[in-house]
Amino acid sequence: MRSGRLRLWSLLLIAPAAVACFEDLPVAQDDPGRDAGPDVSLDGSADSSPDVASDVSADAASDADAGSDAAADGPTDAPGDSGSVAPAPVSTKCWRGAGQSCDWTVDKMTFRRVDTGDFTDAEAGNATFSPDACRIYFTSGAYSTSEIAYVERSAPAGTFAPEVRIMGANDPAFTDESPSVTPDGLQLFFVSDRSESKRKVFRSERNDLTEPWGSATEEPALNFDTVVNAWEPRVAPHGLRLYYAPDAVEQQIRMAKRTSFSEPFGDPQLVNIVGKTEGFSTNRPSVSQDERLLVGVQQPPLMGMMREAFYMTRDDWNAPWSAIREVPINFGSGIARDIAVSPDGCEVIVRDYSEAAMFEYVTP
Repeated sequence: MRSGRLRLWSLLLIAPAAVACFEDLPVAQDDPGRDAGPDVSLDGSADSSPDVASDVSADAASDADAGSDAAADGPTDAPGDSGSVAPAPVSTKCWRGAGQSCDWTVDKMTFRRVDTGDFTDAEAGNATFSPDACRIYFTSGAYSTSEIAYVERSAPAGTFAPEVRIMGANDPAFTDESPSVTPDGLQLFFVSDRSESKRKVFRSERNDLTEPWGSATEEPALNFDTVVNAWEPRVAPHGLRLYYAPDAVEQQIRMAKRTSFSEPFGDPQLVNIVGKTEGFSTNRPSVSQDERLLVGVQQPPLMGMMREAFYMTRDDWNAPWSAIREVPINFGSGIARDIAVSPDGCEVIVRDYSEAAMFEYVTP
């Protein structure tokens, strides 16, 4: 890969979207996988701590107003994964919309940095877009006792409101990180070291969008016997697949499936990554809603002295992936540790040692 574009040098440090912001999503005509789905609000009441937003009563009330409709009309189940088109996304005003489909298969795509508010002044570890892209969930706080938080906005590339810690799932005695949520807002997946000091994938659930998250339980198939630590579980925006990067002989990106939200994920399978550097590990997987785009990071195993952000594309969510290519983003000094892509593929968030940064796709 050419130098000067996300040549990611770092130490091996593994660090760790309410308001009703959903309207009918204009559908890009060239993308059958992006039909607007039912209106859904993604989260409920949230806790606050002294260093984050404390006024969340209006936020929770707004969710209560929107959440009852979402619980009745939103997706509580999902179809299987046969065919070439991924399940339809939730309706939202935080995607770029019709006529602005962001095509990563072109040769001359570029990105520009956008102002997103104060949360990117901090590390915002292992950040992930919510399925509607109105929120970013991330790891906040000191590494050894990090907690799950989110920030929220009302438009694509918009400024985010102050950070809010979630209620229920966090355990201050342990490291909870790498959060992602399903499109119905009722399941939260994350990694925690609360089990035998090893990082495993946990699931937290709730019955209503206004409730706090319930107690976390392990996701059995994802924590298989040879896993030392399970890193960066990121549920796909449609909720039927989960990508992560467990340490199992070597750290490589894997994907697990299910046919409905009521089921656990099945046995994970290795993702075929063509063109990665010989002997390198792969991690930080993040996919678009239609699963035609995956971004991630490759690095030497154990050492972590070099990290390179890459992306892969494919024709549909069941087609083979292309060979990897370098992500064409210049980020300050070129040092970065995480990467995630928005569900519409039009925004990318990356992180270095001191801050996170948002970049917006520029149509060639």
